[in-house]
Amino acid sequence: MPINNVIENTPIEQYKVGNYKVFVKRDDLFLAHLQSQGLPPLAKLRGARILLQRLKNENVHKVGVFDTRISKAGQGIAYFCKELELECMAGFPQLKGQPLSESHLIAQRLGATLFPLKAGRTAPMYHSFKKLVEEQKGYMLKKMMESFSKRKGFCNYQTS
Repeated sequence: MPINNVIENTPIEQYKVGNYKVFVKRDDLFLAHLQSQGLPPLAKLRGARILLQRLKNENVHKVGVFDTRISKAGQGIAYFCKELELECMAGFPQLKGQPLSESHLIAQRLGATLFPLKAGRTAPMYHSFKKLVEEQKGYMLKKMMESFSKRKGFCNYQTS
């Protein structure tokens, strides 16, 4: 992606500090109007939005996202899926008798179909949900930290 597109889509403030220009990227302002709707700041999901648009352009109609109880990735992906008219499948660990988390309820209100999974180890849950998504002709998003986990200094337990 050309840097101009990133700059145009990212709230950036410029300051003069001595003889230097300092640019401050304001992730807290990116899609800030959505926070009034109960959505998380979606700046960290910009790459996902770009990917979802690409998938739509490639005629993908259904997307799966593996979420957690405390993550807000599911509701962010649900929002972008709604915006792009894609079907969102959100899988997440759920203990028996445990109520849905607020973030999952928001994802559901945004149109995501929720798939509570028996809580357990992350890798087997992710792969069983990925299989379900693919059986329904959907595209399974990689775990959000997967690309980072292979870098030096991160644990590899989240990799596929």
